[in-house]
Amino acid sequence: MKTSFRVILVAAVLLAPLAAAHGQQVADPRVADIVRTGKVRVGMHLPQFVKDPATGEIHGNGTGAVIEPVARALATRLGVTLELVGNPSPPALIKCLDGDACDVGFRGFEPSRVNDVG
Repeated sequence: MKTSFRVILVAAVLLAPLAAAHGQQVADPRVADIVRTGKVRVGMHLPQFVKDPATGEIHGNGTGAVIEPVARALATRLGVTLELVGNPSPPALIKCLDGDACDVGFRGFEPSRVNDVG
C-alpha cells in the first residue's frame, strides 16, 4: 500500500459510507485488507502521543488529542479495532507507513513533505 493512499484513506473512509460497516463487501481491496485483519494501525509521532508508563498504552496528546478520536471513528467505521502505533519522529512515521507497520498516519501539511507522502 502506498504511503499517499494511507494518508488520504482517512478522509475517504470517513466521508464515504463504507459497506464493511454494514457487513457488505468492500469495493477497494486496500480497505478490504484492513477489514480482513480486524484492526487498523494508526501511526502517530512525538509529540502527538504519550505512553502510559503503567500500561504502555498510547494516547493522543497535543494534536494527537484530535487525531485519536478521528482514528477511533475510522476504526468504528471500518468495523475493526484501533491500534495506535507510536513513532519517535515524523520521518519514523513515514518509515512505519512505507514498511507496512502502519496503515494510516497523520502529519501536518508542509510543501517540503509532498515528496515523502504524496
